[in-house]
Amino acid sequence: MKTYIYTATDVQGNTVKNQRMNAEDVNDFLEKIHEKGLFCSDYREAKGGEAKKSLHKFSKKELAQDCRQMSAMMTSGLTLVKTLDIMQKEQE
Repeated sequence: MKTYIYTATDVQGNTVKNQRMNAEDVNDFLEKIHEKGLFCSDYREAKGGEAKKSLHKFSKKELAQDCRQMSAMMTSGLTLVKTLDIMQKEQE
């Protein structure tokens, strides 16, 4: 499912801006807008998929530590996939 951000006008002339709606594709999105009684004037697909997600931003210290840890695991013979899996489980 994709998320669309749209600007639309209702029957009374009120404008709604920066609203989000999930839909399978553009045609499904426009159909849902029409069912709500809105007239879409602008829309775009939201970046990042279905929901607004906040990404963790690493500090320089965290990044350096994670790189050292990844290097040590891969040097010991683990694959990249296994290394990332272990690191991901540690973070949880």
